[in-house]
Amino acid sequence: MDKSRLIIGTMFISLSFVLALLATYLFGYFFNHDRYWNGTVHRVNVNQAALVYSIASDTDIKKQLLPIDTEQLDQIFDPINGLLLVEVSLNDKVLWSNASPRYTRGEVLRLLDLNEEYRLSLSSYLPPKWNYLFIRWITQPARWFEMSFNPITMPFLWFWSLFFLCFCMGGLLMKSNYLESDALRILKRIEEKTTV
Repeated sequence: MDKSRLIIGTMFISLSFVLALLATYLFGYFFNHDRYWNGTVHRVNVNQAALVYSIASDTDIKKQLLPIDTEQLDQIFDPINGLLLVEVSLNDKVLWSNASPRYTRGEVLRLLDLNEEYRLSLSSYLPPKWNYLFIRWITQPARWFEMSFNPITMPFLWFWSLFFLCFCMGGLLMKSNYLESDALRILKRIEEKTTV
């Protein structure tokens, strides 16, 4: 009896794990990924670009940025590295950039002429593909509870719990039906014995 319970429990956990992976993938593919990257992240990028633009358009700050000092620019734009692409160019030749090699350039959000020659460009990054993010998440289970993986890990845990509870409820319903039919059979036998 204990061995069969162990086998059934392991089967419930395994099946709910596989179904949770499938549900998480489909949830991210159809609902969550685009809404997150093209909604939330895009609005944050637009607001960050507007903030940098409004600060950099002040004439005193423009004077401090010129001549271009790469160490100073590294320090100024360090908080938004990997979040917003900032480039300073001289006659359309890039002198300084905080471009991340992990991401691809997206749309230009703001352009600011610092003077006749220098231009500040603020761009967003293209969102990573959902397949890439999902495969990266599934191949690194030791990192599932890090902040960067929360948008995938939390739905997965919810789906896993939901499927596991459904399997348990189904098992209990089957067991109660079996016990009900067994009890009815015993009551029928008792009734037959008392009438004879």
